[in-house]
Amino acid sequence: MKHRGFGALLMALPLSAAGVVFLPRNTQIASANSAPPYWEGATGAGAIMAGEQCPIQVEKEHLKLELGDLPEGVFDSEEDFRNYGGKVTAEYTFYNPTAEDLDVTLVFPFGKLPEYAPRSEEFFEREAAGYKITADGKDVPYELRYTYNDSPYDGRFDLSKELSRLYPSPKAFYRDDLPVHIHEFDVDVPKQAEEYDWTNFSLIFSGSQSKTRLFASENFSFGVRDGRGKLIHSFNCAAENSKSFIIYVLGEDIKEIEWEVFRYKDRTAEIDADAVVTHKEERETTFSELVSSFKPKNGISEEDFKNAFIDYIEDSTQKNSCVSYVTPEGLAGNDYAFMRWFEYKLTIPAGGKTVNSVTAPIYPTIDFSREQARYTYEYLLSPADRWASFGDLTIDIETPYFMSGESLTFTPREDGSGYTLTRKGLPMGDLTFTLTDGEPEDHNNNRFPVGSADNNAGLVAAIVILCVLVAGAVVAIVLLTMQSRKRRLVREEEERKLLQARAQEGKIDLPEDEEK
Repeated sequence: MKHRGFGALLMALPLSAAGVVFLPRNTQIASANSAPPYWEGATGAGAIMAGEQCPIQVEKEHLKLELGDLPEGVFDSEEDFRNYGGKVTAEYTFYNPTAEDLDVTLVFPFGKLPEYAPRSEEFFEREAAGYKITADGKDVPYELRYTYNDSPYDGRFDLSKELSRLYPSPKAFYRDDLPVHIHEFDVDVPKQAEEYDWTNFSLIFSGSQSKTRLFASENFSFGVRDGRGKLIHSFNCAAENSKSFIIYVLGEDIKEIEWEVFRYKDRTAEIDADAVVTHKEERETTFSELVSSFKPKNGISEEDFKNAFIDYIEDSTQKNSCVSYVTPEGLAGNDYAFMRWFEYKLTIPAGGKTVNSVTAPIYPTIDFSREQARYTYEYLLSPADRWASFGDLTIDIETPYFMSGESLTFTPREDGSGYTLTRKGLPMGDLTFTLTDGEPEDHNNNRFPVGSADNNAGLVAAIVILCVLVAGAVVAIVLLTMQSRKRRLVREEEERKLLQARAQEGKIDLPEDEEK
């Protein structure tokens, strides 16, 4: 019983450590009616050289972020979105070291909208929302370009992928005279429709995976049965007794076409013997004519829409099949399916300089999961690596808020108006930083969203504490064991000597028990 207190301490260690592990600092319990804790922002970008590397040099770049305004959450109206004041201006001083005037094509991406942007169909033309391009103080004319936007509410921006969509390599399959076969089916379910929930129209066919692309006028599911494709379109037969369904087949036409119609009552399928399917006369056109028939009247050029439509089809084609999960309205009728760019040209005189400035709104990723909301901004610096050389970089962040988690080292201004960085050459990586309305809770964990490495700081600390305490306990056990063993050896040696002495006297007595 001598070491009962020490044993109690050992028993308490895991419980104490567990308290730290499961209740780290800044842990909050979200209420059921609380707002979403995390909103994806949109990456900012400046001017990007469109073509291959050219001799033009960037003598210096001045990047100014004016962030006196922080979005409080989802913008409830178009007006609130317009009035948001956060913006970034990138000013480049270009130098032409050659003996000839050089024409340079640049692009300036709108980027992708943040998750908290308005979602109305009447969404305003974003070129009127604070975007501006100048050269030597004068407005620069531009052309509005469009590309397919596969993830309109995702703030991440992949420059290589996006530029390859803006200036794509020719795709041999999608030539202008590619034949397009249009199959139209009328499905009539005239009897007792009110007793049934849904009707499935199944189209079964054979087709080439490499020579054919197929999509439809309506959403559908697809599978393969016995080496043949099976396309299924469901519709509410209680609401509509007939349905027109169009299949567009690009390239080699589908073959061995069959169909089936099933009705569902209480989730039980029954073949509909009364259904009438009419396969109308097949029409044929060309890919160029098909694209023109789908093109919306929103100012997009024929070439940009065709390239966007090709990307739309290819990105949505099921692997190892000819079937693409797209509809004409999915692209033509969806303003968010396009990413917009300003494309403009500059002429930089031989041995001369041009100062080009671009201005755009910039939208942070918002993290409301903590008591102190965090606004993380990201701006692409890496595209400037496409220029022949890069000189001085100055970044001014004008804001009254606290900054932390920055990817580059800034110097706070003495007047408290913001932060400044100056350096020679282009840094590796891009610019990220976090703003908070108050002293940051943790200076070392401000870049990551909910559930990422920074939110595990308490867990890591607890594990370290636990390891230290357990290690200390182990050392203490070892020391006590060694001490006890040493005392036992000393006692045994004393007993041996005592027995030897008594044996020499002709009598042997057992030693008394020390515990008595």
